[in-house]
Amino acid sequence: TVPAYLELARQRDGSRTVQEDRRGTVTMEEMLARAAAAAEGLRKVGVQPGQRVGLIADNSRDWIVSDVAIQLVRAASVPRGTDTPIEELAFLLAHAEAGVVLVHDAEHARALEAIRDRVPTMGEIFTIDPADAPGRTLEDLVELGKDGPGYPEQAAAVMPDDIATIIYTSGTTGRPKGVVLTQSNFGHQVAIVPGLVHMDAEEVFLSILPPWHSFERTAEYAAFTAGSKICYTDRRRFKEDLLKYRPTFMASVPRLWETVHQGVQRAVERGSPLRRGLF
Repeated sequence: TVPAYLELARQRDGSRTVQEDRRGTVTMEEMLARAAAAAEGLRKVGVQPGQRVGLIADNSRDWIVSDVAIQLVRAASVPRGTDTPIEELAFLLAHAEAGVVLVHDAEHARALEAIRDRVPTMGEIFTIDPADAPGRTLEDLVELGKDGPGYPEQAAAVMPDDIATIIYTSGTTGRPKGVVLTQSNFGHQVAIVPGLVHMDAEEVFLSILPPWHSFERTAEYAAFTAGSKICYTDRRRFKEDLLKYRPTFMASVPRLWETVHQGVQRAVERGSPLRRGLF
């Protein structure tokens, strides 16, 4: 299971820095302790094994904390990004029969409240970013569960056949369809990917893609279990962070590099005739 592989990485060197962003750095021990506390918090608000938990959020160091917490409860995450149209969110949360929902920020928490009547199973909404939160937050879940079982104990209870997530397709060819992935689906990838690409604890991974996609999520799981450090960026800061973090690994898609290429071309076109000629 993913939690079991993360526990092996913690045992190897829990004091290793595995996350970095503009707020600072986080060690493997700190990240997993926070996930374990959040998991116990989820149990205390009524989340049971097998239930669906909405995770409507973008990339951040707390996304993986929320994701692992849901796995530790043996619940199934129903993830999506904040750019998802509200009509689509209402459909997929209702279709998955999601209960508790973790959401990126206050703006999107209020948007979900507005569709509550269309998602009969929706429970309490917890905001990951605590700023201006209209209700309780991820930090409240961590505080609620801080005296619960530790990470190793919780990770050992997760089974390979447990449903880890239900990822909905984009809906470009009709109604979104939920793809059910188990712990063993991800576990197989985590077992082989680091060896295939020679990923180890010295790597620096730059994370920019939506983490709810199976590609980015698999890459991040593999990086964490290898003991690599993940640095978080976004499209606005991408070029700046390439220089700042000097990553050795990054999961990417063609559209990302098309955007970089277009930026270079625009810069050249604004230059002098000599500069354009030299380029």
